[in-house]
Amino acid sequence: MNKIGIYGGTFDPIHKGHLGLAKDAADECNLDKLIFLPAYVQPFKVGKSVTNGAHRYNMIKSILKIDDRFEVSNFELEKGEISYSYDTLLEFKKLYDAKMFFIMGDDSFIQLEKWFKGKELLKKFSFIIGNRPGINIEKTMEYLNDYREKYDADITLINNKLVDVSATELRKALKTGKDVDKFLPDSVIEYINENKLYK
Repeated sequence: MNKIGIYGGTFDPIHKGHLGLAKDAADECNLDKLIFLPAYVQPFKVGKSVTNGAHRYNMIKSILKIDDRFEVSNFELEKGEISYSYDTLLEFKKLYDAKMFFIMGDDSFIQLEKWFKGKELLKKFSFIIGNRPGINIEKTMEYLNDYREKYDADITLINNKLVDVSATELRKALKTGKDVDKFLPDSVIEYINENKLYK
């Protein structure tokens, strides 16, 4: 059976931290395909300013040549409403005859019970978790063991390489003209410049 990773997020912009986690998840878990899934609006970002979905989708599209396992889906962007991971994963289960993994950083993972239908997510779906800068791995392990015990959750914690970067800080730096080239793929820098984003 094929193994597919679904990596959701705002990706505003997609950066080398996202790509590092994606590549390490695909390598360590032998994924046949990894689908980036930009959100229309994430529930916890309602009311916040987010770059137009077409730009975020195109930035992801520009990096797909990095790895032939990478794809991007505009499923949530086309729905045009708040993106609930539970609903999206149910739809993707219908689309693919494969074992599906939801990929996320442990900063999101430790909040998972509080998500929309978070307990059902943990019971019904498989997860690949990567460590994020600033999150204590011991805390992640506490939640991981707790979720496994309570929900019999299928969770794989990968040993990913950390890239200390956040999209929020990148947007601030881009606005003030700081050099962020080491944190962004060349194709994304090119797209940002061409479309005068984050000014």
